[in-house]
Amino acid sequence: MRLFVAIKLPNMVDQSLLDTMTEWKEHGVSGTWTKPVNFHITLAFLGEQPESSLPVITKILQELPFPAMKLKTAGTGNFKDLYYARITNLENEESKPLINYVHQLRNALMEAGIALDHRFKAHVTIARRLKNPNHYALHIPAQVFDVNQVCLYQSVLSPQGPAYTILARFPAVSK
Repeated sequence: MRLFVAIKLPNMVDQSLLDTMTEWKEHGVSGTWTKPVNFHITLAFLGEQPESSLPVITKILQELPFPAMKLKTAGTGNFKDLYYARITNLENEESKPLINYVHQLRNALMEAGIALDHRFKAHVTIARRLKNPNHYALHIPAQVFDVNQVCLYQSVLSPQGPAYTILARFPAVSK
């Protein structure tokens, strides 16, 4: 199973990202666009895991308290080597609880023998394999939103693109 831990974005942020994608398309930018239903902030990408690891991963997520928090999207994103369009400026003053949680989560997973595929950098991927970006800047309206849960996702890859399924939700704890 291909797994990751992530924050599902609220509908208002999904809509803002969809509006941005529409604007890009109107300016001739093309690529493989992320389906709005798939927008999320990855906290830990676990990659391929045996199904037998699910109880261990679930136990870690149940026992590690996820703090209720506010996050903010704003400003511009970037084109990472013209392959991905990502909003990467999610690490700001509001995100300190997120960074602390991710550090604890990743340590707990590694201590349990769960290998992580990637280093953490808060981001939302909105496109892949970009063409004709012409240095067009990604402008995202400032939005503050509540984060009240973290999710364990399964990712299934296909020629039509990835399909993400939430396997479990873990509610945040109030401060």
